Parts: sequence; C-alpha cells; structure tokens
Amino acid sequence: MEIIITDFKKIPRRTAVIICVALLAVFAADSAYSVAHPNSGAGITDYENH
Repeated sequence: MEIIITDFKKIPRRTAVIICVALLAVFAADSAYSVAHPNSGAGITDYENH
C-alpha cells in the first residue's frame, strides 16, 4: 500500500488535478447519458413478473 501512495506522490500536482477533473467529467457525462437513456431492451425489460 505504501508503494502506491509513494508512486502517487510522484505525479505532479497539476497533472493529478487534470486527471481528476477529466475523470469527474467522464463520470458526469455517463450519469447524464444514463438518466436520458436508461437500460432497456431485449433481455433487460422484456421479462414477466411472477
């Protein structure tokens, strides 16, 4: 675990911030898409309630 923390500290702060912002943007875009287009279709919503 200490190896990961030590390696993470080697990343320049500006680079780490850019990566974090990019990942948050991808997450937000995916969440927005999922709200607009929920999982549906054959095999997902065509089952019958028992």
